[in-house]
Amino acid sequence: MRKLMLFIVGALLGLAIGSTVVLLLTPTSGKTVRGRAKSRYQEAVNVARSASDAKRTALEAELAQLTGVKLNGTGSSKGR
Repeated sequence: MRKLMLFIVGALLGLAIGSTVVLLLTPTSGKTVRGRAKSRYQEAVNVARSASDAKRTALEAELAQLTGVKLNGTGSSKGR
């Protein structure tokens, strides 16, 4: 567990240092870099949400097939 925590701390520290160096040495303006970073972040969030929704739908269908209980969109069974 300690090795994992050290790895995570090191990765976050490396990310922070790398981001700072890029922001300082980039030939474009900070506003442009922040805009690109924000749009890439939003794109990653949207991809993650889409993947999460697809997996949830697949798992709910599998659960319904195995148990015969269909779930609505909130995760609770219908008719309860």
